[in-house]
This record gives sequence, C-alpha cells and structure tokens, in this order.
Amino acid sequence: MLTLEDLVAQIKREVLDDLVAQIKREVLDDMRSGRVPTNVRSYGNLHDYVDAICYGGMCEAERFDACFALFGGRDEHEGLPDGMIDLLNNAHDAVGEWLHNGEHLNEL
Repeated sequence: MLTLEDLVAQIKREVLDDLVAQIKREVLDDMRSGRVPTNVRSYGNLHDYVDAICYGGMCEAERFDACFALFGGRDEHEGLPDGMIDLLNNAHDAVGEWLHNGEHLNEL
C-alpha cells in the first residue's frame, strides 16, 4: 500500500513525464514549421528562436495554476515554489539531453 508521501512523489513524477512529453511535442512542431532549426542541441538555445519557458503550457494560466496547486504557492520572496522550480529544471534538463543526443531527429 502506498503511503501519502509515495503517492505524492508518484504524482509529481507523472507530472514531470507529462510535461517533458508535451515540451518535446511542441519543440518538434516548431521544428517542423521552421520556427526552430533542427540543429538546436540544447534547451537554452531554443530561447534564440522562441520563448522556451512557455513550452509545456507554462504560459497558460490553467497549467501554471495546476502546478502551483501541486507544488505550493509563492515563497516568502514572491518567487516560485522550490518544487515548481525543480519541476521546470528537471523537464528542461530532460529535453536538453534529448536535443543534445539528437534523438529529436528520429521523430521529425
């Protein structure tokens, strides 16, 4: 039987997996349309062509608010909760590795 802590960790992993998959789909769409060149090899380089922080629906209120609800509200300095920052960093790292390894080329 899962503990509450295990259940929360599982949900967070599923949110991360979903976010990574959505970002990859959106990057591929932008590459197919010519908005982003296929030779981009890091997440950071995506910012040269698009507002990459918006990938994964993170500029859409519904998605952003859902992450806030899962990871907590703003911290005492009005910044993002640490858990949400970790989520975004982990998603961007995973997509960056996918780009760096050229795996996206097999999906174009």
